[in-house]
Amino acid sequence: MKINESIKDFNKLPVFVNQHLSFLDTDNIKFIVAAFTFILLDLGTFPLLYPKIPIIYYIAIPLLVFIHLWALRILIKNPFSTQFESLIYIGVLGVVGTICYFMLVQKTAYMNLGIRNLFYYVISTVLYLFIIGILAYYQIQRYSNINKITVQSPQRERAKKSSSKYGFIIAIFPAVGYFIAQRMMKQSDTAMYALIYLVFFLFGVIMAYLAAKCLHQYAFMKANMRFVRYQKPTKKAMKQAEAKGKNLIIK
Repeated sequence: MKINESIKDFNKLPVFVNQHLSFLDTDNIKFIVAAFTFILLDLGTFPLLYPKIPIIYYIAIPLLVFIHLWALRILIKNPFSTQFESLIYIGVLGVVGTICYFMLVQKTAYMNLGIRNLFYYVISTVLYLFIIGILAYYQIQRYSNINKITVQSPQRERAKKSSSKYGFIIAIFPAVGYFIAQRMMKQSDTAMYALIYLVFFLFGVIMAYLAAKCLHQYAFMKANMRFVRYQKPTKKAMKQAEAKGKNLIIK
């Protein structure tokens, strides 16, 4: 995880490594935290909690209360003072979201699709854990051979082409999903709930990706602090804060 000490220049690192060593834009931190918390996570909150299933309720409520209080803390603080905190927050949010959407997937299967077979719940749990493992492994592997990659290396070019390829797949996914949804919802209620099941499963995978990416990024940045560049407010913003008796802490 730690970059070789012989590499001194930040600009000599591949672009994807530079990005992994960079904070979220301070102008967008609050928007990102709010959007991920109150939209991506909370979209599944109501169907998760109602109708009430005690074991889900008692697991979800403490997690949701904790993550929402943390989000409010970040939203009221100066973004320059929460650069590292915002990053690890999104990672933990991903963990909470992964757990909540996993429970929601299983609840949908049980209550709406009528699945009672224990074998399904074992297999689906193993599949979910496998996907999480793959996402974590991808992050570890992606940044494990940095010392062998230079700015001009063919490996960097292949990584770039690979990103473009997957970007295209991600771009066409909503259109394909919309087409499938229109076809399925014409069939039956069961098909509609099956689609909802798949959407919740997809959101769970997105949350798992956020957890793997941001928690790894936090650890990676902490291990390579010599390359980390804090974003700083402009002199004008500093003077305005001082005029109001405020001290802008950067961390």
